[in-house]
Amino acid sequence: MQELSDAKWVYSFNGSSSTYDLSPTFKTNVERFIKALKESGARVTVSATLRPPQRAYLMHWAWMIANRKIMPAKVPSYPGIAIKWDHGTLDKSNSAAKRMVSAYGMQGLHVAPALRSRHTEGNAIDMNISWTGTLKIANASGETIEIESAPSSGMNSELHKVAKTYGVIKFLGGFKDVPHWSTDGRQMKIHNLILACLVFSGCAHSNVDKTPAKSLGIKTFMDAADNCQYFAGEWDSNLTKERQRYIEKQVDKYCGEAKRLKEKLKVEYKGNADVEAELNNYDFD
Repeated sequence: MQELSDAKWVYSFNGSSSTYDLSPTFKTNVERFIKALKESGARVTVSATLRPPQRAYLMHWAWMIANRKIMPAKVPSYPGIAIKWDHGTLDKSNSAAKRMVSAYGMQGLHVAPALRSRHTEGNAIDMNISWTGTLKIANASGETIEIESAPSSGMNSELHKVAKTYGVIKFLGGFKDVPHWSTDGRQMKIHNLILACLVFSGCAHSNVDKTPAKSLGIKTFMDAADNCQYFAGEWDSNLTKERQRYIEKQVDKYCGEAKRLKEKLKVEYKGNADVEAELNNYDFD
């Protein structure tokens, strides 16, 4: 039996800050790395691990309905979630979705939370690391590495090399997301196969202008779009207010840039069916 959408759904499928909930291989790698850190005297604070895909589903579609981006009856179902988004009238459905948005604390989020991320896969962890003095830490092979360089935090490049031996990779975007570590250090890519092809030589789309200026414009758009998608997948009501505000600022920055560049590319590549179709796969509302 289905239950109508409302704020009570916010308490279902809570996110985790336990390494126990990570995917099996990544869990083992992370726990070995954290053990080495603690044995070396470093301080480790984990703030987020698994974000259940069910939670991402509820947050995403509540935001979409509340912001009138989709009709409630058109929301796809999700296995194991007996929620009824359609309350019979658009106003009632929209009001219930707004209560969910408010309960999740998403009022400051101007893009729908992503449905998929490394966190929903159990392949990412947000943790802060710090130490004082010289850090003497064992890598995965048991070799002791002395780290004397600054900073004495998770942003230390020498520490990143040690973490990599454990299969724990620091986010490759640098200071854009300080606490984020994952299986590959990368944000999830969205539909950019054709656009990626356009940036590099050897593609079949000979009718596309591949001059440096054009290629740079496409690459800039792809970077902004991927960063938009990445940060939209990082937001959660379980995070600290400070972390939420930071993510909201990044979402506004990158999604706003991606939306602007998308419109520019649509004009530049008007009439090119491949590019137009690919651009239409990106939605920054």
